[in-house]
Amino acid sequence: MFLEQLTWKIVFSIVVKSFVFYIEKGTVMKKISRDDKTFYFDEKNKEFIMKDPQTPTPWLNYLGVNDYCAMISNNAGGYSFYKSPKSYRILRYRYNNIPMDRSGRYIYLKEKKDIWSTSWQPVKADTKKYKYTSIHGLGYTKIICEHNKLRSEVLYFVPLDENLELWVLTLENLSNVTRQIDIFSYAEFCLFDAMGDLTDLQYIQNVARTKINKEGVIEHYCLFAGGEVKNVFAFTTEKFLDFDTNREIFIGDHRDESNPLAVLNGKCSCSLISGGNPIAAYHIKLSLNKKQTKKIIFGLGVGTADNEGIRYKKKYSNIEAVYEEFTKLKEYWEKILNKFYVETPDKNFNTIVNIWLPYQCHTTFKWSRSASYYETGTHRDGLGYRDSNQDVLAVIHAEPERVRKRILALASAIYKEGYACHTFQPITNTGTGGTDYSDDHLWLVLSTSSYIKETGDFSILDESVPYFDGGEGSLFEHLEKVLQYGLKKRGKHGISLALRADWNDCLNLKEGGESVWTTQLLYKALNEFISLCEYLDKKEKAENYKKYLKEIKEAFDKHCWDGEWYICAITNKDRKIGTKNEKYCKIYLNTNTWAVISGIGENEKNKKALDNVEKYLFTKYGLKLFAPGYKEFDEDVGAMSSFPAGLKENGGIFCHANTWAIISECIMGNSERAYKYFDALNPIHRLKNINLHKVEPYVYCQMIASDEHPDFGLGRNSWLTGTASWMYVAATQYILGVLPIFEGLLIKPCIPLSWKKVKIKREFRGCILNIEIQRTAQNNEIKEIFVNSRKIDSNIINLDKNYKTYDIKILLGK
Repeated sequence: MFLEQLTWKIVFSIVVKSFVFYIEKGTVMKKISRDDKTFYFDEKNKEFIMKDPQTPTPWLNYLGVNDYCAMISNNAGGYSFYKSPKSYRILRYRYNNIPMDRSGRYIYLKEKKDIWSTSWQPVKADTKKYKYTSIHGLGYTKIICEHNKLRSEVLYFVPLDENLELWVLTLENLSNVTRQIDIFSYAEFCLFDAMGDLTDLQYIQNVARTKINKEGVIEHYCLFAGGEVKNVFAFTTEKFLDFDTNREIFIGDHRDESNPLAVLNGKCSCSLISGGNPIAAYHIKLSLNKKQTKKIIFGLGVGTADNEGIRYKKKYSNIEAVYEEFTKLKEYWEKILNKFYVETPDKNFNTIVNIWLPYQCHTTFKWSRSASYYETGTHRDGLGYRDSNQDVLAVIHAEPERVRKRILALASAIYKEGYACHTFQPITNTGTGGTDYSDDHLWLVLSTSSYIKETGDFSILDESVPYFDGGEGSLFEHLEKVLQYGLKKRGKHGISLALRADWNDCLNLKEGGESVWTTQLLYKALNEFISLCEYLDKKEKAENYKKYLKEIKEAFDKHCWDGEWYICAITNKDRKIGTKNEKYCKIYLNTNTWAVISGIGENEKNKKALDNVEKYLFTKYGLKLFAPGYKEFDEDVGAMSSFPAGLKENGGIFCHANTWAIISECIMGNSERAYKYFDALNPIHRLKNINLHKVEPYVYCQMIASDEHPDFGLGRNSWLTGTASWMYVAATQYILGVLPIFEGLLIKPCIPLSWKKVKIKREFRGCILNIEIQRTAQNNEIKEIFVNSRKIDSNIINLDKNYKTYDIKILLGK
């Protein structure tokens, strides 16, 4: 009996393994490599190409760099908003929906009884007959399809300085016969108030109206209680037969976007609504001769039909005006990327650092965390305080004027006592939170210091800025208030009080609990402020704050070292979290990396701590936030123990925290380990197994499931993450070692030993620096530095007003 059972177990095991192998190797779980031409990077055109519409999740792009944002997927799904995704939502989107990635910016094509869409969604034509290519570029998306010898291309983009999006449809008849094609555009409007649109249908669906003017421009508007009116418009440059603005009439009963009744019938009903679900749909009939090409423009934007609608329809009826705006957009991004450019032996490093990472950084800087496939734009509105202070770090060199305005806006969210709003909406000057979080306010010191180091603009410190609760003071005074509040909020061990949470939103200690990481951030902020005071010759003030550095370090040394690494926190019952005596969360990533970054740790302890971080936290997809993960809820630590082990803050691979590990290893001179960590997280490598990772392979995500989770390697929360900014800082300032300081540029490369030569073009304070790094031996010690062919004795590059271009050569390897 035992042998019989064992035989059946073996047979069953073989069958299961064979099935798993079949699934993994088959079409459902097709493995895609970097060289596979299904999904790939086009470095020359700075584009990501997708030949298969069935991506594991919607792969998104962001259109718009000012007030108008259009989030669009590879299948034209997504939504648009003006300034705020919460209060001025233009297009609807259904999150976590089946089918997913609905609704979108759709164009239907009909020839006789054959119906398809210019994006694979929503009709979902047979991909054996339907050739598809989707292209995400910098600020634009193109979707190209070919069906029954009719080629369509739709270019979606937002003109730089205008509050609208354009859909540029190009139809080409590839056959030798004349074709009669019906074209239907479709966009489903949101009712502006995104939360009301989801939850208060008894009210909001009765304030929506539509109309169409004599120029054929559709307007959707809502008159809200209190008298406020919000308007959007839609137009097409082509003569149309009919239109619809009523969703139910266009789609029909018991149907969806995949089979609208109007498209099936070949005509719209010229419907208008007075209360209900508004859309904009145009029906155009087109005759295409053999080999003929035709362009049609659809526009959608903010304003009234009679003003902005007519004006933009007139402007974009000229196709040259369309492409003039598209050229401006491409030139804008080219200018941004040209501020820093690198050539290394690693092509994947070059692709991510030169193109996609700065692109993600600028998108994140603009929209903070408010609007993505995961952040729905209905909860948080405006700027996350800690988020936005960190987001500026990667874009100061490219857009210093915007960053200056952002820092001053963030300073206005500081209360007179020194704490900050947790979220802040500059449009309405409103905010949430305040005393809840232990770290928010301190980030203002780091962002301001970084801005001055990059630009040399010390005048920002003298700018008068209001406090959130009244009164005003200079930015310098705001920084002092921030530090004084941080110094006041320390617990019985001399360690910073954790309050509701520190950077780790899910580390929720009870009242009186202390955060080691916030202590390190406070120490770092104090160091930055002291350096600033010393540079400004405010010696007395600098000496005063140095006393606090000593106090904090003594408390840190006494309470925060566990013998092998630094602890995470101390509860109000004196329980230490992040020690070898704990069952869960024995070793915590952030406090061990920030011991180095902040300067509070001692060299030998730091070395031991980082060795243990690699030993216990590193996986092939990156470093875990801590280990082991919690298996049951622990009320002393709060929400981070509520997730499954290996997911999110419960021991997941939190990508943002990984960037600090890279930086700390560079500071310690460990180039190989630093690069190992960087390379493990490079999203380009996700192409090797995209069905496991699922998220976009051209941007970083917030979190990857760790080896304690059954879906080890699964990515979540892509695009809008602090990972982007810090990863850019890690790559450019620490691995490549081009670090702005008050005096100029500090050159200190920490590149992999296999790299023999690196070239960098860097714009800095109005000058162009052409930097070449050459290796002469297997270490990263600087042997010699030449500036414009003259040898210098320091690795600090001071700018001379007589030069606008600097040729800098660095020889590594003493």
